[in-house]
Amino acid sequence: MTPTVSHNIEVTVFDIFVTQAFFDGIDNAAIATQVMESHERLYEDPNGSLFEDTIFSPEPGTVGHNFLLILTQHFLNNGYRMVGHWSHIHRPLESSNTHDHCDHDMSFAYYVKVPKGSGDIVFEIQNLNSAMKPREGELLVFPGWLKHRVSKNMGNETRISIAGNLKRL
Repeated sequence: MTPTVSHNIEVTVFDIFVTQAFFDGIDNAAIATQVMESHERLYEDPNGSLFEDTIFSPEPGTVGHNFLLILTQHFLNNGYRMVGHWSHIHRPLESSNTHDHCDHDMSFAYYVKVPKGSGDIVFEIQNLNSAMKPREGELLVFPGWLKHRVSKNMGNETRISIAGNLKRL
């Protein structure tokens, strides 16, 4: 079966549109396995907000590589090109500090594995927070300047997402 976007909606967070899409036909379990095979962190400092980021560069022809091609095409169809991606791994009790991707027009997170209690994505503007509980198979696209963090994984399993940045065509 060829993966497709089952539905695509916009969610308002602080009067800012966050695009939410769900993909059908994606083998998230196989992608999760590929993500966990990479042990090369992008940053080694455990105090930094990017410590959970690992290189995700799957071999051509694999499920992960094919998924990246699907994402690339999805973004092109919507007027953007992907300018970087990585996997984001949150083991139990891990979280991400508040950060943004202000050098990019848009950013995204695709949720590969979201066990119970594994944390929310929290968007922040000044002193206001808006939390969204991610779901497996969900793609969120949001402005790169929008500050966000990931709350602590209070579950017993690892949470996995693929994140990246986009530029307008």
